[in-house]
Amino acid sequence: MVEAMPESFNYRIDRDNVLVSVSENWNSFAADNAGASMSAADVVGRALDQFIADEETRALYALVLDSVRGSNRAIAFRFRCDSPTERRFCELRISAGGDGSVDFESRILLTESRHPVPLLEADEQRDPDEFLKACSVCKRIAADQSEWIEIEAAMERLQLDQRQRIPRITHGLCADCHAGIIATL
Repeated sequence: MVEAMPESFNYRIDRDNVLVSVSENWNSFAADNAGASMSAADVVGRALDQFIADEETRALYALVLDSVRGSNRAIAFRFRCDSPTERRFCELRISAGGDGSVDFESRILLTESRHPVPLLEADEQRDPDEFLKACSVCKRIAADQSEWIEIEAAMERLQLDQRQRIPRITHGLCADCHAGIIATL
């Protein structure tokens, strides 16, 4: 089933890239996505880069923020924010605010139901020593050094449903998504 979703989730960072505010619906979205530890109280006052594990993604965000602040031109790109039972197709709009601040507006454009994906379940038993890299933008999984595949295909190919503990997920950027965001600058 496919459903259109007009709601947006907003946040603002100051000139030092510290989160200074989030929209009122932030907590409900975090709770719906097993992100109870990412409530408004947990994120406001923290630097944006504390939420970005991958150096390449941090560097890309630094370029995006410099571009937005330097040109006073908004940048928008599509991304996915999946849950265990839904693919969420979203758009992120990043625009300059006053005094060096930057506003982020994340809108869910469309949702698509799917069979539950254990890899995305927060309470699954995780192997603390094994990681899978997911693209922060398209949510594909790095199957090897050069191939990124949909999460369902990764579950099958890597036989993740046959393991007692599944790998932890870390994030990065596939080459296609990196190039796509660079093209918006």
